[in-house]
Amino acid sequence: MAVLFAPAVPHRSFLPCPGPALGQAIPADALLQRLEPQGHVNDLAGLLNDAERSAMEERLVQLRQQNGAEVAVAVLPSLEGGQIDDFANKLFQKWGLGNKDHDNGLLLLVPEQDPKAPIEVGYG
Repeated sequence: MAVLFAPAVPHRSFLPCPGPALGQAIPADALLQRLEPQGHVNDLAGLLNDAERSAMEERLVQLRQQNGAEVAVAVLPSLEGGQIDDFANKLFQKWGLGNKDHDNGLLLLVPEQDPKAPIEVGYG
């Protein structure tokens, strides 16, 4: 399953949602702090073999060289309790994908143990 996100999150409702109290840390926050990009393809779940990861990495490098698009793939075992849209937005911002003047960043987030796969786009 794949989830596609861009930096800005579209309009959201302000309905209360279950979860930790405001300001309370959750395991997903610690996971976000530990995640550092190791290239364009970051397979922390071990779903890709070396050949697949290398081919994907090569294609994403070529894409960046051809048109400047910055694409990152993050394959994780789980989001450790995080909400997928919030997690993806925070990871996108942390990794600094794309140039905000060109809206050319993209994060493909694949949480192995999360059955949800929403697709969200940013502004631009």
